[in-house]
Order: sequence, then C-alpha cells, then structure tokens
Amino acid sequence: MRQEGPDAWKMGPIGASGDVAATDEGTGVRVVPDALGSTRIRVSIGRLGYTTLAGLRFRQSVMLNIWDDGTVEVDEAGVWAKGEDGVTYVSRRMPLTPRPAVVMVKAPPTKMPKPVELPDAERKERAAAIELGVARTLLKDGKPDQARAMCTEILKKYPHTQAAAEAKKLLGD
Repeated sequence: MRQEGPDAWKMGPIGASGDVAATDEGTGVRVVPDALGSTRIRVSIGRLGYTTLAGLRFRQSVMLNIWDDGTVEVDEAGVWAKGEDGVTYVSRRMPLTPRPAVVMVKAPPTKMPKPVELPDAERKERAAAIELGVARTLLKDGKPDQARAMCTEILKKYPHTQAAAEAKKLLGD
C-alpha cells in the first residue's frame, strides 16, 4: 500500500494470508485498508515521502496488522510515525496478551528524528530488496506467474542491484 496523493493509493498483492476490508457502496467496491482486523499490509513510501494508514503517517516502509481493538502492530521496533493528532509514535516491543508484539505507542517527548537521506544507489537497493521480498512471498504462496512478473520488473527498474541478481536466479528456477 503506497499513498500517491492526498486521496490516491496504490495497492499491490498482500499475500495469501493477508486480509483487507472492502465495502460495496453500489458504485463499486471500495477498499478499506486500515479497517480493524486488516493484516499483512506492506506500507511503502511513495512520491509524497509518506503513507498514512490507521491514522499514522509513516515515513518508513513497514508491514503492519491492525488488531480488532485498533492496536497497530508492525514488523520491527524503532519505526516512527506521526499521528493525525500531531502526536509522535514509535514502535516498541510490548508484553501484550495473548502474545508479546511490536506495536505503535506514543513516543516519549523528544524530537522525531529526521529521515536519513540515502544515496540514490542505496535507495534503489532497498526498494529492489522490498520488491524481491514480495516476489518471494508470491512464489511461496503458489503464484509463480506473479512472482515472475515481479522479478522481471526488478530487472528492468533496478538492473545493477543485488536484488536484481537474486531475481535473475529466481527466474532461472
């Protein structure tokens, strides 16, 4: 899921075990990506430099789940986001029930670190690695045609990256 504009989103495959809510309002199906119970949503950062989901403006790519009680679980600790209320949040490992999890919590009163400007080569390497991860998930989920298309896209967009070399190997299998 990537925010392309104030009211424009781009959504890609979420994997076989991911869930995203949708409603049929008579004029067509409307996807509700940040509905309670949504799972395995990969948040990517688009040209705006952020993506807003679950009321949080993320400036880092992250995989998230939105629990039925509204708790936002992410895949790693140390992810920063700004709430719609202007409050800064950070992901922390918490001893929650039924299991420990990494969730977004209000950050202590400090300044949110500025995003580090990465060199162009590093940004491309990271973006290619994210797409390669999606391709591997598609392959694991029994979707070889979609995985092949993703690998071909990686080779076109990021030909001189480590991920491109690995995508080439996947295509050869």
